[in-house]
Amino acid sequence: MPSSDIIITARGVEVACGEKLPRLEILAYCGGVMKVPGWGPLAIDLAGLDLSGQVRVLADHDSSIEGILGHGKAEARDGKLFVSGAISSTTDAAKSVVELAKNGFEFQASVGVEPIEHAKVKAGEKADVNGRTLSAL
Repeated sequence: MPSSDIIITARGVEVACGEKLPRLEILAYCGGVMKVPGWGPLAIDLAGLDLSGQVRVLADHDSSIEGILGHGKAEARDGKLFVSGAISSTTDAAKSVVELAKNGFEFQASVGVEPIEHAKVKAGEKADVNGRTLSAL
């Protein structure tokens, strides 16, 4: 990595800002139970995701042109979901992210998926998901 690169990493998001397009590495999902407004506690079964093709990286889940930060490739590894890719240098949102990263801002990431099917696990029951046994709350 050239000495002009800056790497900022916190809460699962790493931004490397250098001479080429800034790169990003995101731990998008840890594989366990999370609380999602409108859904409550849930887990995403990574085995059921279609990880082919390009993943859009968006600011604040804004899928308009103005919300585009960049693009990447998703990969399930060790029961977790990772995204690696590049930050565009053209949108105001992307420029802001790069500048904030250079100034030490600690980013967070969230994953946006559209479930095709789901299964409810009753309180006290367990489910095997992403290589671990999870308990329903």
